[in-house]
Amino acid sequence: MSNRVIKALVLLSLACSITAVPPRVAGAAQDAGSPAADQVTPAPEEPRGKVLTLERVAISGNAHVSDSAILGTLDLAARDTITAELLEKARLRLLDQQPLLSTVDIASRPGSRRGRIILDIAVTEKKPIVFETGYGHHDTYGWFLTLLGLRVDPAAAYGTEYRLGLRLGFHIAGLDGGFERRAEHGRLGWGGSFHLYTQEQIFYADQELPAAGDSVSGSQDAREYRQKIGRAGAELFLRYRLSDNTRFTFGLQAETVRPDSSYEQSEDGAEFEFSDFPRSLQPDIKHSDIVGLFLRAVRDTRDRADYPRSGSYLALRGQWNSDLLGGDESYAKAEYDVRTHIGFGSWRVLSSRLSGGIVSNGTPYYDRFYLGGAYSIRGFRGLSLSPPSGHDGYVIASSEIRFPLIASSANLPPRLSGLMFVDAGFGWKRGDAFRWTDVQASAGYGVRMRLPWIGTLGIDMGVPFTDGRTDDRFYVHGCVGFSF
Repeated sequence: MSNRVIKALVLLSLACSITAVPPRVAGAAQDAGSPAADQVTPAPEEPRGKVLTLERVAISGNAHVSDSAILGTLDLAARDTITAELLEKARLRLLDQQPLLSTVDIASRPGSRRGRIILDIAVTEKKPIVFETGYGHHDTYGWFLTLLGLRVDPAAAYGTEYRLGLRLGFHIAGLDGGFERRAEHGRLGWGGSFHLYTQEQIFYADQELPAAGDSVSGSQDAREYRQKIGRAGAELFLRYRLSDNTRFTFGLQAETVRPDSSYEQSEDGAEFEFSDFPRSLQPDIKHSDIVGLFLRAVRDTRDRADYPRSGSYLALRGQWNSDLLGGDESYAKAEYDVRTHIGFGSWRVLSSRLSGGIVSNGTPYYDRFYLGGAYSIRGFRGLSLSPPSGHDGYVIASSEIRFPLIASSANLPPRLSGLMFVDAGFGWKRGDAFRWTDVQASAGYGVRMRLPWIGTLGIDMGVPFTDGRTDDRFYVHGCVGFSF
């Protein structure tokens, strides 16, 4: 054959082979044995920021806490958008608001469609009888430890909790307990509590003549005095939970108070009789029965209670005591407490607080307000900024920056954290004119260490900007938890 014929045949065969192979259609199966059949075409990547929605929730491990109670506390519904931060908040909310749960684990798996997930909630319930410890704080007698607590949650009565604790602090010792029948959102729960303890009432007066002094101005040589007061009381209440974050409590309380008719100086233990008491205290040093009604409202949107990084806390408290209810005293008392937390960075938080209160005429000195101390205005000794009979009203504003010093695991607060703070506030007696010199202020720094069993321990050192009554250039406070 000629070269021309051979070239023509080659071109013709190539053309036939090209037309015999059909064009590849996306998604079509490859012929067996072809090189392409052994290759896996990767699935397209999920675009960043892909929205995952909830398909359903599966719950396991619960025997006494109902599925509906867990779902109500989670506050998640089908088609909700799910994020890791949202799940962590839901987990902490379960542990905080469902006292029968000891652990909560949340895992996810693919749902029936792309972009949907199924949440697996695995919980562990507490034993019916639990021994526990804890701590608390009261404005007047400071912080205390619950050395031994007993908590009982009967399996036959879901949501009913019984507790009994031995309370011990620097200025308090005694016993308290109670019970509560918890209710789901939109329903009424109920309960009661009791306390039986002895507290030390702290007041500051001039060293030379304690009976004469009830003023916070003038002398800076005031000395600390202590008086023992026995208190025993109980309350019954109804509690309405509007949501996970909001609850209202209304109830009746009764208490008997027995102030000691003598007191002593803290430094040298010198004892004083009734006639030596400041005159403003003497009318209330008697056995009194106090009966009244109370109303409390709390809205708590903090992401966690021990080291909040976001959210706010609002508490309103009011009580009305009257001889019309069978008591010996008639007076009213109201307080508010507002806290905000703004996070910036890993466990760095700007926290602020505004609190205040007021009492009516006739309020005994042991139910009035006393300023100064670790949970009030730091840099001053506890309760030293108020006269012996206390204040009729007060306002305190605080702000502090909290930051980690020794980090912990990703979802736990730092092992060791630091803070820098500024506190300011003032108290007043009814009828007194406001003076800027009445405002007390301080600044300082502190550290907090997270420990097992107790929780968070810390110290704060405050430097006063204003003159107190004890002439301290600085003061170091020990505390449990944060000041607010």
